[in-house]
Amino acid sequence: KSLQGGPKDFTSLSNKTKEGAKDPRCHLNKVTVTHAADADILEFDFFGDRFLYNMVRIIVGTLVEVGTGRRTVEDFRAAMDARDRTRGGPAAPAQGLTLMEIYYPEEAECPADGSRERERLPLCA
Repeated sequence: KSLQGGPKDFTSLSNKTKEGAKDPRCHLNKVTVTHAADADILEFDFFGDRFLYNMVRIIVGTLVEVGTGRRTVEDFRAAMDARDRTRGGPAAPAQGLTLMEIYYPEEAECPADGSRERERLPLCA
């Protein structure tokens, strides 16, 4: 099972209950992993329509376990299919994880006063 393509249930790879998310499905358009040749650094880039609480940290932590041999790719797939947080891996430490940019559709409208409603996207500055 791929992380990308179509909405997927990320219950196993998020702490969705902490944020009260009713729908655990997110659509990841693109996920890339790059190894910096001059340093012992992995760079993960996630592009999606939305993210659940700790979702990216837990995906990264689980992928690191796969990369270090503590889990197999099949274990990863089984965790996704289980829709059970206890089957996913640990959350990667927050240090080093950075929100780089947020993209909104061009047609998104923000109120002139910059306010927003909880259910309304986008977030307006």
